Amino acid sequence: LLPDQHIGIVILSNVSRAYNGTAINTPIEGVAAILLGNSLTTRTDPPVTVITQVLLLAALLILILWIAGSYFSIRRWQHRGELPPQGSRRFRRLYLPLAIDFCPVGLAWILVPAQSDTPMQTIALFAPDVFMVIVMLTALSLGWALVRTFLTLYPRRLMKRASR
Repeated sequence: LLPDQHIGIVILSNVSRAYNGTAINTPIEGVAAILLGNSLTTRTDPPVTVITQVLLLAALLILILWIAGSYFSIRRWQHRGELPPQGSRRFRRLYLPLAIDFCPVGLAWILVPAQSDTPMQTIALFAPDVFMVIVMLTALSLGWALVRTFLTLYPRRLMKRASR
């Protein structure tokens, strides 16, 4: 809106990537410049879009590595007869890993909308790639939290399956 000139501009575009402000703002700024008699400037998308996608995929890879490492640790503890954990080991082997699972998921659901100053529903609509990574992170993290808790508290079932 350019209220001093009594001008309002609406541009509809099909943009579905996160942090793609240039692709959204450039046409609007161009039309405004033309209407105000100014010259057009050329702009390109910043590399932030690539970096954001790499960071989201890196978070997914880190989660997969965390799950694999946790699984092998549970197997090792189980073979040593250290499961179910007792005393201070219970905190380190059960509660601390659960906190590690829940914190990044909570942060993703809080920080991504806060960083972009956009509700999660809008992110789901206009940045489905970001939303899908957050959903995958959430599903993997919470699913693994449930599986790990079961394997840590009921190790005999894990041993019976391993011996077959």
